[in-house]
Amino acid sequence: MSSKNLLIYILLAAIMDSFCKDTQSSNSIDLLEHAKYIYQREQKNTIQPQKQSRESLQEGFDDAQDSTQQEISNETLSRKKYKSHLYLGVNGGVTFTAVTNNIQSLPTLSGNVGYQNFLGISTQQLGFRISANSLIASNIFESINVNAFEDFIDTTFSFIGVNAEIVYEVPIAKLWNYGITAGYGFGYMTYHDTFWDMLNGFSTSILASTYVSWREKHKIELSFRTFFYHYGTYIQRKLGNITTLIESENFARPITIMLGWNYVF
Repeated sequence: MSSKNLLIYILLAAIMDSFCKDTQSSNSIDLLEHAKYIYQREQKNTIQPQKQSRESLQEGFDDAQDSTQQEISNETLSRKKYKSHLYLGVNGGVTFTAVTNNIQSLPTLSGNVGYQNFLGISTQQLGFRISANSLIASNIFESINVNAFEDFIDTTFSFIGVNAEIVYEVPIAKLWNYGITAGYGFGYMTYHDTFWDMLNGFSTSILASTYVSWREKHKIELSFRTFFYHYGTYIQRKLGNITTLIESENFARPITIMLGWNYVF
């Protein structure tokens, strides 16, 4: 290779090297400008976090806790004011009666008004309630569809009296409670059917129930009651012109099962 050609090659190499360096420098400048633009844009559109001490963060956490606890306390107080109050109930169910050869399952309606009071300030679980109650059980509506050839015995049972019960209630969810009751009742009971005069007399009863309540105001209750009648040693039956005396122990005790709704005012 001649010295002339060698000189040309060296010159071309120098030119290429200079061109590459200029290109890299230009690319570096473009990257720096782009990064600077992004940084400035983020500074304008981003809220810089405030520097907070551990104490200030703890105060904020405590305030949030206090606010939540206050809401829970307000809800609890709002519900507890209904723990001791007047209430009204309506019930429906069936009464089973058996008097000698007349065994009946009578549709039953009942209403009651009363007052409940839960003892204690913290738990509000144990209490009592006192109520006035009226009940009527009859198969009178069945007589509408009975023809003359059917063996139908018109039967009616009724009771009116007062009850005293012990109540125990526990929370089962945020707005729901579960309770049970047991108590004693005293009042006046009547019974009659086709073959008997109306039998009137004082009656006692024992009763028990279980219920669920929502927001302390609405209670769905399943109740059971059995009656003890006090008509005397003998009860008189009149069938046509025949009068007989039958001991009252031959009368089975009526049993009532009902499902009802109580509303606390």
